[in-house]
Amino acid sequence: MPRLFCLCVAAWSVVASTTAGQASGPRPAAPQTVVTWLDAYAAGRFKEVVSALQRTDDFSGILEQLKRDGPPWIAAAGPAEIDRRELVAATFALEAARAGIGRPWKLWLRVPSGAEMGMALVGVTLYWEAPPLILEWACERFRARSTIHPAERWWQLAAIAVGHRSEDFQFLVGFPFRSIVINKQDEIEHLTHIEKRFPDEMRIQLAKAIAIEWRWPRDAVPAFLALVEHPDVGAEARVRLGISQTRTGRHAEAVTTLRRAEQETRDPHLVYLARLFRGQAFEALKRTKDAETAYRSAVLTIPGAQAAANALAGLLAADGRRLEAQQLIARTLATKPMPVDPWRVYVHGDDRFWPYLIGRLRQEIRR
Repeated sequence: MPRLFCLCVAAWSVVASTTAGQASGPRPAAPQTVVTWLDAYAAGRFKEVVSALQRTDDFSGILEQLKRDGPPWIAAAGPAEIDRRELVAATFALEAARAGIGRPWKLWLRVPSGAEMGMALVGVTLYWEAPPLILEWACERFRARSTIHPAERWWQLAAIAVGHRSEDFQFLVGFPFRSIVINKQDEIEHLTHIEKRFPDEMRIQLAKAIAIEWRWPRDAVPAFLALVEHPDVGAEARVRLGISQTRTGRHAEAVTTLRRAEQETRDPHLVYLARLFRGQAFEALKRTKDAETAYRSAVLTIPGAQAAANALAGLLAADGRRLEAQQLIARTLATKPMPVDPWRVYVHGDDRFWPYLIGRLRQEIRR
């Protein structure tokens, strides 16, 4: 494990890769055992368990206890309860993995460049920390079953939400340059596991495209193009395609793509993004009036969302309409409660569905 390489710091550089930043403030260690938490979660005391997980820093201990005590706990109530207890343990693992976001999800070690060491790059060695391995523990439990668990589809969709929240594309789709990964057997590639379980689930395909988009927007364009005609995910794929086109300088194409996307959905989240980025594309094309119209329509879609309001206010101020810009910003800041701006959560992909998905899983547990 990483500690074995402490004596090699002169030859190796250790890179901690974190997607959401370090957690701030002290976190007391967990006072309870995992079995106690599983009992509480099975009893429907979900908020109590989640609150405790958010205060712990012992995710390695949780993983160790799940591996050791999870299977006996699942079997303890007899065959009639195995499906329910399997779901309890797996959903607890989801909650624990999500609580671990904000901590590093992996470490990787690499040989320094030839200029530093007088040698060519040998490769990288990847080490996963406890939060993603907790999620994978549950996924492995499902994969070991001979039949699909009745609630597994909801669990896998929730797992995508957690993976997107982590912003860790390597966890979802693997290292982009696998030829230099020394320990390829330790790659997780979580979406590959899910795809094998549910080959017809299109949100998995969209999730893969989103993970590629994190890595490099240009690479995501063909992935989104392959999905834009699908009735389930086409509108969202088209919105993301248009945003990728905007971010890579293909503004005229983006205008067309985003206009069509807006026509294909009534989801305010997607409509807002389509209008916001159509405005940006119009600005880049020096079509200021069209940009203003697009931004105004985005502001009307989700009143109080700051990205569209700021974009419109900047356009107004540049045109000399400073009083109108000030009034717009004042109205936006006065909006209570402040809405979730889709652009602020864009990078987190399916995490916007987390409240619904975890609600479905908890409902199944209550039965």
